[in-house]
Amino acid sequence: MYNMCVIMAYRQTPANKITSAEYTGLVWAVLFGWWLFGEQPDLWFAAGAVMISAPLILLGMRGNSEPRKQRRKMATERD
Repeated sequence: MYNMCVIMAYRQTPANKITSAEYTGLVWAVLFGWWLFGEQPDLWFAAGAVMISAPLILLGMRGNSEPRKQRRKMATERD
């Protein structure tokens, strides 16, 4: 199921946005380890989570500001 969703996403969105978002899986793995197994995240986890999340937030903000016509043009060029 996950693989199909990623393949569909690669067809509709530039690859740099998708590969960046896939790194959030590392953050979720640590959070689930904390919740399910009582593992304590440390300072390195916090630093890594910020380094993973901050670019994604910036990409999302930049993506929302692009004109719609430009996004459509990119989509038609890939097909």
